[in-house]
Amino acid sequence: MVQKQASMEIWTIDCDHLFENYANFHRAFPDYTGNVCGMAFGRPDRHEVVHVFFCIEDMLNQGTVEYITSALPADIVLVGNVSTGHSITLSGDQPISLQLNKEMLESRDRSAFLEENGQFNHGIVSYSGMSLVTAVGFEVALRNGREADDLRHAVTRLRAASFRFVFINKELNVVLKEHDEKDARPNVLSELFTGKAEVFPHKNCVNFVAMQSLTRNTKDDKEDQKLVPTVKITRDGQQMYKMMCLFELVVPIQKEDSSFSVYSKIVETLKRRSVSLLYVNLSAIKSKKPIGPTLSATFLPKDWRSLLHVQIPQWSETDLKSHRLHVHKLLNLPLDRPVIRVAQSIAFGGKSQLLRSPHEAIANYKSLGRLYLMKGPYDYHHYLQDNIDDSGWGCAYRSLQSIWSWYRLNGYTDEAVPSHRQIQQCLVDIGDKEEKFVGSRQWIGSTEIGFVLDSLLGVESKYIVTNSGSEVVERARELAVHFQITGTPVMIALEHISSKQMIGGNMLAHTILGVDWDESSGEVRFLVLDPHYTGSDHLQTVLTKGWCAWKPANFWNPATFYNLCLPQLPQDTI
Repeated sequence: MVQKQASMEIWTIDCDHLFENYANFHRAFPDYTGNVCGMAFGRPDRHEVVHVFFCIEDMLNQGTVEYITSALPADIVLVGNVSTGHSITLSGDQPISLQLNKEMLESRDRSAFLEENGQFNHGIVSYSGMSLVTAVGFEVALRNGREADDLRHAVTRLRAASFRFVFINKELNVVLKEHDEKDARPNVLSELFTGKAEVFPHKNCVNFVAMQSLTRNTKDDKEDQKLVPTVKITRDGQQMYKMMCLFELVVPIQKEDSSFSVYSKIVETLKRRSVSLLYVNLSAIKSKKPIGPTLSATFLPKDWRSLLHVQIPQWSETDLKSHRLHVHKLLNLPLDRPVIRVAQSIAFGGKSQLLRSPHEAIANYKSLGRLYLMKGPYDYHHYLQDNIDDSGWGCAYRSLQSIWSWYRLNGYTDEAVPSHRQIQQCLVDIGDKEEKFVGSRQWIGSTEIGFVLDSLLGVESKYIVTNSGSEVVERARELAVHFQITGTPVMIALEHISSKQMIGGNMLAHTILGVDWDESSGEVRFLVLDPHYTGSDHLQTVLTKGWCAWKPANFWNPATFYNLCLPQLPQDTI
């Protein structure tokens, strides 16, 4: 056993995340029998290893290192490398060294790892802190046939001229620009952290406006600065074309950061975005794909403790899928679910008008047995949204919209949530309804929901047909298995009703988000999202009034027929 020496700096590492990365690597390259290589990235100032990425020997090169670095926040750097050989050793000029072997990785033996690596403690790695968000324009003129040279030159020029950028927040009265470390203002953004026990970079951000200085700062700063927007238009030359791109910079900030530290991280983030743009377009040139601007997108993959930044090219869906698969393999992301689709990106500074996953805010709930919940975020769609008065007939449409938002937010589609009219048109197009159905106020049920998901998303559905509300309770095991394996929201609706019940809005559809099931006693509760709500999107009202709440078994009318639509996961999801 390796003893921890008093003089040794102890680093924190999440062993489970390391083992999961190796498992994802193994799934991506199941037939690979060569040497396993890789890189460790972390925060040296906090002695944290945030990620260890594994790769095959041929992938370990400078370009891979630069691309992976460009995808991580500015406070995360390469802290170790994996060399080839039967014993995997992270070493070199970096401050840490990890001793790993195949048996340890495949068995996920945390104890063996910690015994072999006395420099490390297993623990939860902290988030970066808050995020400073800004945008910088980038323009380059490309010569036909010389695009690679021009792109490299433009990126080099941008990196060299980064000192010209100035970042301003008028509300905070903060201006960030190039200056010496000795002149730094301490704790420049500390007031933003007041009262926040734990700060999440994807939920807490501050926006700055980027400007470009026409003159470099003088030492005594007496010269007035002339600031212009960062996107500058120039004349096109002959046989040249212009590419313009807007980089979204998401910069990690800490309470104790000085103005020098914050500015340095902004500049580093800009450099990383430009490297990512260059990497994507050089790959495009090599594979004869279109060259062009990219979209800055930021993600928070499941179980990651840092954000992920990707420049997404504007290619065909076939080419984008190939690119996503490549990125998944480079970053040891899972291959059985999407992670970096545009719809999954974080919209910093923009607040959705809809409530996002309101059930997560339910507090002090005491479970009966084991909870089986849907997996991933969704938006709460209900009556009277989108300036549509659908009270009394639109509940199933709203349930479908909530389910669709789940597929979108979890990366299974980039298609926008359909409107009532688009849903109706789909049912007409597939021959389920007559033309007069479009624009009507006619109700739909679980069968129609399945038809629309199949037609517009290519998503199949399973169905549970019941003869009464009490039979819904008896199907708790099936629902538990669905949430455990598939994880999609479930739509439940009255299907067999009399003409009398159709009058006055008695037709009901709900969305089931989970079940609380005590297998020994048979007691069940249902986590229900109710689309019949007609108020404003106020979280506490929705929760306290029971529009999103755990419901008892008798919530389902024992005298009524219910059918359930259980949407499945699409195949080939990345």
